[in-house]
Amino acid sequence: MIIWQEKLKELFRLGAIDQRTYLEYSEFGDIDAIIKRTRDEVILQARTGQPSQALGREYGIEMDDESLALSENELMLEGEDQPVEPDDDHDVHLAVHQEHGKNDLVRAHMNEHVNWQRWRQNISARPEPTAPADQIEPFLMGPQIGPGAPPLQGGRGGTPGVPPELV
Repeated sequence: MIIWQEKLKELFRLGAIDQRTYLEYSEFGDIDAIIKRTRDEVILQARTGQPSQALGREYGIEMDDESLALSENELMLEGEDQPVEPDDDHDVHLAVHQEHGKNDLVRAHMNEHVNWQRWRQNISARPEPTAPADQIEPFLMGPQIGPGAPPLQGGRGGTPGVPPELV
C-alpha cells in the first residue's frame, strides 16, 4: 500500500479525519451510498433487540422494530398496506424498508415514516408555554393528541395522532 494511504488510514483510525474525507482521498466510488449504508448498519446494530413499543402496546407482542419492518416488507411486497405507528423506531424502519424502496407501496410507507419524523421534530422544536395551560389560546398549543382528542386532518383518514400531510 502507498505511504499516503497508510497515513490516511491512520488519521481515520485516530479520528483526525471523518469517513467521507477518508473515502474521498482513497478514491472510493459512490461515497454517499457507502456512508448511508454505514449509518444504517450502526443504527440497526445499536437498536437490535429493543422491542417495538407499538406492538407491545397494541397486541402484547414483543418483537424488535427491525423484525417488524422485515415482516412489513414481506406483506407490502404481497400488496398489503401496513400502518405506520407514531412510536415506531422510524430510523430502523427506514433502514430496513430501503431495500425495497422501488416498490410503490413500500415507498409510500417510507414517506409516512419520514412524515412522522418531521412531525416529531417540529413538535419537539416548539418552545414550552410559560403561562398556565388554561390561559393559552387553544390554537397556540397546536394539535391535541391522545385519548379523547379530536382526529387530525390528513394522514391516515384523520386517525388521532397522525401528523398532517406534508406538502
